[in-house]
Amino acid sequence: MCKVVSEHYEVDVYHTHVIAGNTAVLTCVIPAVVEEHVTVTSWSRDESILLPGPNMGGRIIVTYGTGELLIRSARHDDSLPTYSCLTIHALTQERKRSQAARLTVIEVYRYDNLNLDFDSNPTAILHEMFAQFQKSYYHREQSEPCLYPINLEQDAPLVVIDCSRQGGDILKNSAVDIRVECETV
Repeated sequence: MCKVVSEHYEVDVYHTHVIAGNTAVLTCVIPAVVEEHVTVTSWSRDESILLPGPNMGGRIIVTYGTGELLIRSARHDDSLPTYSCLTIHALTQERKRSQAARLTVIEVYRYDNLNLDFDSNPTAILHEMFAQFQKSYYHREQSEPCLYPINLEQDAPLVVIDCSRQGGDILKNSAVDIRVECETV
């Protein structure tokens, strides 16, 4: 007769960042001491259960074997729910659920030169940048800028350069060069 000693363990999922349009990979972290006996059986997206294979029209996939959760063409609405992995221990049949984790979908802004000519009224471009910044920064489905294009033009020629969501630790460890040139006539 063989006895199985139950080892206390927890499974975990880390908060993950992905650039909009790319594939997000969420991994269920299983401690090495029980890793060979624990299998990811499914994932939850808020209250929905995601089984191995394609889910939600094939855009969200729970992989066989590794149990990773893949979210193809990540969108802002993928950052609204929370995600947890569900596991089972093969020897003890113990089931575990990780703490809920969030996916942050990062909006990428223009990298090309703006070359704004204020004589040709670039208000629409600036207003769109302002609205996209607000949508990404506050994690909103719709942006509700406090300035309308006419206010932006008359009261506040405002340019927003948001670096807070561009690659996480990259900006903490490196310099960012921004060159602003203003010509007066």
